[in-house]
Amino acid sequence: MKSKLGTPQGSVLNHLLSNIVLHQFDKYVMEVIVPENTKGIRRNTNPEYNNLISQRYIRGKYQGPDKITRDIFLKKLREIPRMDTYESTFRRCMYVRYAKSFLILLEGRKLEALSIRQQIQGTLLDKCGLEINLEKTLVTNIKDKFEFLGASIAKSKIVNLKIKSISRFGSIITTRPRLRLKINIPTLKLINLYRESGFVKRNEKGQVLAIPRTNLVNLDHATILQYFNSVVKVLINYYTFSANRVEIKNLILLLRICLAKTLARKFKLRSARQAFKKFGPFLKDPITDLQFLLPKTLKAINKFNIKNQGSPKKTFTHTWQSRFN
Repeated sequence: MKSKLGTPQGSVLNHLLSNIVLHQFDKYVMEVIVPENTKGIRRNTNPEYNNLISQRYIRGKYQGPDKITRDIFLKKLREIPRMDTYESTFRRCMYVRYAKSFLILLEGRKLEALSIRQQIQGTLLDKCGLEINLEKTLVTNIKDKFEFLGASIAKSKIVNLKIKSISRFGSIITTRPRLRLKINIPTLKLINLYRESGFVKRNEKGQVLAIPRTNLVNLDHATILQYFNSVVKVLINYYTFSANRVEIKNLILLLRICLAKTLARKFKLRSARQAFKKFGPFLKDPITDLQFLLPKTLKAINKFNIKNQGSPKKTFTHTWQSRFN
């Protein structure tokens, strides 16, 4: 049954219509919600943290170098936030929207995030005539993983990584790096998408295996290669921002075997191995010299297509992601 509401999924007008319909909503969030939830210059330090660090230096440095005692206090320090997370005079808020999906990052308490959701729910209905799809609405802490625009986002875990630097007086200073949000590729989700599209399957043991695309065997060799190369290019170009970009290689290798099995089915060969033997490791088309696209490197480059709008660079404790019906 066709719906009489909204626009068709994948329509080229979706982005344009979203910008038109959500213009008043964007103004309300940027002019009301973000300023109301942006307070203070920086957080005050945590009194409990200050107490521990003073005891650490008194017991460790001034009363004798006791490594066991220092290690105990260091472990406690790493379990306690350095800044006061319950301070009510400091807040940060950020708003990001792409088409009909948007994300609100809030450095504050969960109750405040729920209050913002109620404000937004009423504003969307009054100003835009839209209802929130509660099944796709997520209120969560950034310590828990969440997804936005095909990316898996979570706060980095505390590690014992240390950075050494030299002060202007020549002394060596050892510090821990500041934790940032980590943006990754949702590999398991992509594998499930490839399974639904007919590139791979799971056997009875749960292993992921490439399968031939039988719907492509009537096409010529070059056209099949162009199709698979386009899928690879989408992966490489879209996920330039991901920290685990190297995991794309596993997906590309699955696509490569899927291509080999597809060509084996087309040319009546016994297996993918026979296809590699006949057309080479990159399954080259002998007529057009077109071959499978296999990138030489997939190192993380952390390329973000954003503009600096002067917003404070802070770590946010609550997020709200929403979509519409």
